[in-house]
Amino acid sequence: MLFDVTVHPQKTVDKIIQKCNTKQMLRMEQIIDKNKELTKKVSELEEKNAQLEGEIERLREQKKELDRQLGMNSTNSSKPPSSDGMKVTRPKKKTTGRKKGKQRGSKGYRRINLEPTEIINHYAGHCNGCESSMEGLPSKGYQSRQQVEIPEIKAMVIEHRYHIVDCPCCGETITAEVNKAEKICCGPRLTGLIAALTTVYNLSRRNVQSIISSILETDLSLGSIDNRVQEVGRALDEPVKELKSQLQKEESLHIDETGWKKSGKRMWAWVFVAKTIVFFHIDSSRGRNVLKSILGEGIIISDYYNVYRNYSKKWQTCLAHTIRKAKGLIEDDDKLVQAVGYLLKRELKMMIELWRKGRNTTPEMDECKARLKILCTYNKDNDNKQVRNLCKLILDGWEAVVYFTEVDGIEPTNNIAERFLRLLVISRKINFGSQSDAGVKTTAYLRTVAGTCRIRKISTWNYLAAVVEAYRKGIEIPMVPHAL
Repeated sequence: MLFDVTVHPQKTVDKIIQKCNTKQMLRMEQIIDKNKELTKKVSELEEKNAQLEGEIERLREQKKELDRQLGMNSTNSSKPPSSDGMKVTRPKKKTTGRKKGKQRGSKGYRRINLEPTEIINHYAGHCNGCESSMEGLPSKGYQSRQQVEIPEIKAMVIEHRYHIVDCPCCGETITAEVNKAEKICCGPRLTGLIAALTTVYNLSRRNVQSIISSILETDLSLGSIDNRVQEVGRALDEPVKELKSQLQKEESLHIDETGWKKSGKRMWAWVFVAKTIVFFHIDSSRGRNVLKSILGEGIIISDYYNVYRNYSKKWQTCLAHTIRKAKGLIEDDDKLVQAVGYLLKRELKMMIELWRKGRNTTPEMDECKARLKILCTYNKDNDNKQVRNLCKLILDGWEAVVYFTEVDGIEPTNNIAERFLRLLVISRKINFGSQSDAGVKTTAYLRTVAGTCRIRKISTWNYLAAVVEAYRKGIEIPMVPHAL
């Protein structure tokens, strides 16, 4: 039956309407509450989404940075060549189209005739034209060809015999006195050779043992070989101290450092290179105190390590390091970053090239410096972190970047120190560092003398043999001579 409002009193109708309105209001309130709840949830999800997007962007930047670090090697960063893996490919030089070997017009080199130790005369047996005999005819002159050969190598064994006699007066048996130097199994030259092989040629003790056995047909234990190396280290105490005192008077020094180990403990190996001196020092510190104990008031040429920056105002930073950092920018995915890296590299290489040509004080150099400074100033606030850091690094150390253009005789790179230090790095990989304080001292002393002999162009072996001989006789140790 249909509901008919006409049969109900007015009061009833009002109640029904009120009830309907109440239900609608409740429904509306529920909808409003639900809407508020959903709106709040949407706001929370949007906030969370923004956080996740920020996290994704952070992870993306982190991945980019990790990829950049994985791609770093000695060609595009300050990392040493010893840290390069097998996958590192060196950039190939551009082909010139010319044949290999000596080029037309370039300076030629000929073998220099040496003083002969043996002469063998050769005479023609017959005439090539008429087959006449040429025997017994006087010589009008000769042409010579020299052939260098080494004699058969055989160890010279010196046996010291200490004779025993009876005293005719009292009958006491007397044995000749044994000199301390005669107790050692190796003579001065063999001892010097062992020390030279371990330093100049970076051979392990075991390889030195093998060479002595195969060439000299003499067997030495590893302990004997190491004892001879340590003996040479002790004998070099005075010559090394003299070199250190000379080093403090030098006008300029190339400095570099690398890690070292002493029985697994972290150490630092320093190298200081002057015109005629190479000085190695191994210390537990990589700080300013090492520089204070060794350096004088000369000019420093080094990398960007802060200890050098804060030590002296007379400082030239290595532009080769900066160029490698610029190469790292060139390998970036961003084209604008690549362009900045290319321009930085171009200006820095041009500065080095002008210096090599002796034009480090010319208007060309001034223009090159101006372009480099403008480029760094413009990009010091670049969005790319690596571009920003490199440009700020150059600007903050600007005086050190261009110091070689203001002072004569200063090189713009630290390559010479890196070359000497690389020999020590190779030795570290072979011998795993030192095992004692005495080993640390011996390594530094031998490297110092070997490097100085090399830069002075004298024989390390001959000098070490002379040092050992003087040391065993207890006479004055000869200092490292200069080249004749």
